[in-house]
Amino acid sequence: NIGIKQDGSVFCWGEWGWYFNPLFPEDFIASKVCAGNEHISIVGEQNGRVYCVGEEEDCEGAPSAENFIQVDAGESHTVGLVEEGLIYCWGKNQFGQCESPKGLIAKSVASGSFHSMALSLDGHITCWGSNSFGQCDAPSDTVFAQVSGGMFHSVGLTQDGVITCWGLNNFGQCDAPAGDGFIMVDAGTWHSVAIASDGTAHCWGRNDQGQCDIPEGAKFS
Repeated sequence: NIGIKQDGSVFCWGEWGWYFNPLFPEDFIASKVCAGNEHISIVGEQNGRVYCVGEEEDCEGAPSAENFIQVDAGESHTVGLVEEGLIYCWGKNQFGQCESPKGLIAKSVASGSFHSMALSLDGHITCWGSNSFGQCDAPSDTVFAQVSGGMFHSVGLTQDGVITCWGLNNFGQCDAPAGDGFIMVDAGTWHSVAIASDGTAHCWGRNDQGQCDIPEGAKFS
């Protein structure tokens, strides 16, 4: 796991936390972070530049560009977005997950384990990488506001607050709740989660480790 403290410093914990923490001096200030299986990508506050550490192949091709506003990590790759809407990908590319479409301008990006997605300015989703279970088959006739990727599935939120899922559904991770009024979605490896406009959280999919056991009465924003 990785997070940014209130003072902007980076802290890691878990199996690899002991390895990553010494790599960042106390005066390093981060604005964005994301973690893959054996790598992390961090955006510096001062210039928006990306720093990638961990498994060497997972960081291969990390760009020297600045002004990154978003990064999202898959299993062994990362997709990033700069202010101008240009997309950068780095890391392992065994399924084409780093082969972003040339000339595509996006307002947000997302990584599944082995696929990548971009939300274009008009709200349509473009996907590249592994499509072994239809995780890249986003509805082409739908305008989205958000998108997120899991292991072999994807979840999107329409501008009307409706959740749509596609891809592998072996644990019910694509059985999204009906209705509108949702304001946020995210995909885990084998589960999906959403927040409704009233602050309640909804979770569906695999729950073998309690990942869908939302605290009773909890509200989120």
